[in-house]
Amino acid sequence: MDTVTSHIPGKNQSGVGRSLKQLVKAGSGSYQRQQHLQQLLPVSLVKIDDRSSQNCRWIVSRLATALRQERNRGRCGHWAYSLNRHVALLQAYRGERELLEKLMD
Repeated sequence: MDTVTSHIPGKNQSGVGRSLKQLVKAGSGSYQRQQHLQQLLPVSLVKIDDRSSQNCRWIVSRLATALRQERNRGRCGHWAYSLNRHVALLQAYRGERELLEKLMD
């Protein structure tokens, strides 16, 4: 398991952790870059439409940074933390990683 997704709040609690993992897995399967990415990151439409492996790596990197920031907000109890945003970022991250793996084949 990669370090980006290993700190889901409540993951050590059996039922909650399993539910969140299932939610993230289902959402990453239905992830659509054009529909979801612009809501999560400040990304131009040109970057969204670019399906090159270099651009995909750039997006994965930005999503990983956003995930770290959101996870840190959650850990310290910051008022701006959003579990919904955290889950959406995880879904997008996994969706982009899957796309990158396909591009690299």
